[in-house]
Amino acid sequence: MRNGVLVLTLLLFSGGFPLTNAIRTAIAEIFGSESVMMRLTRVRIMAVGIALFLCTSPVFATLTLDDGGVHNIDYEVDRVRVDFGLPGTGTTVNILDGGSITTSLYGLESLEDSVINILGGSVDSFHASGNSQVAVSGGSMYKALYGQDSSRVTISGGSIGQDLRVRDNAVFTIDGLDFAVDGTPVGCIELSSIFGGNYWDEPDRRLTGTLFNGDPLDNDFLIGQFGKMVLVPEPATLLLLGLGGLALLRKRRQA
Repeated sequence: MRNGVLVLTLLLFSGGFPLTNAIRTAIAEIFGSESVMMRLTRVRIMAVGIALFLCTSPVFATLTLDDGGVHNIDYEVDRVRVDFGLPGTGTTVNILDGGSITTSLYGLESLEDSVINILGGSVDSFHASGNSQVAVSGGSMYKALYGQDSSRVTISGGSIGQDLRVRDNAVFTIDGLDFAVDGTPVGCIELSSIFGGNYWDEPDRRLTGTLFNGDPLDNDFLIGQFGKMVLVPEPATLLLLGLGGLALLRKRRQA
C-alpha cells in the first residue's frame, strides 16, 4: 500500500498524472481563485507530505498466541500478545537467543493464565497482567518491566534497562545476593508501597545487587496498591545466614 501511495504521489508531483475535469473542479473548490498552476503546485506539495507521512509511519504487526501450546520465539517480531481475553488457556511462550520483540509500547504482553519464560534474546518492553506467570533468567529488556493484576514475575537473570513497576496484587520475586535498597544492605525482605496508592505517586527507590546467574541488578522501582517485591537471597547466602543464626543461638544458650 505504501508503495502505491508513493508512486501515485510521484506521478502527481511530476505532472505525469492526468488532470481530469473532476480533479480540476475539486482543486478549484479547495483553493478558490488561485491560478491553476498555483493550485496544482499546492496540491502536489500536500500530496508529497501525506505520502511521506504514510511511508515513514510505523506499522506494527502483532503476533497473537492463544492456543494453549508451547511457542519458541527465536526470530524478530514487532509485538506479541499471549492469551488475550482467553482465561484458562495457559499458552506458554519461550523467548530464546535470537528472539527480538521490537515494539517500544506493549511489545510483549502476558495476559490471563499465560506462561512466559525469557531465557535469551531481547524484548523492548514487557507488561505482565492477569494471572500470568513469568520467569526472567536471561536476555535483555530495554525499557521498564510492568506487573499488574495478579501476575507473578520471577527474576533470576538478564538485564532490565529501566525501572521495575508493580501494582494491584502483582508480585515480583528477585533471586540473587548482595541486595541493597537505596544503598542500605538488605537480606530476605518483602518490599511494598509506601503510600498505598498508584505507583506513579510513589518516590523512586533504587535496588542494587547481583542476580542468581551473576548478572548485575541496578534499577529504580515503584510499587503501587497491594503489589509486592520479594528479595530472595540465593541458596548459598541463605545457608550462610542460617549457619550464622545457629551460631548466635548456640552462643546465647552457652551464656
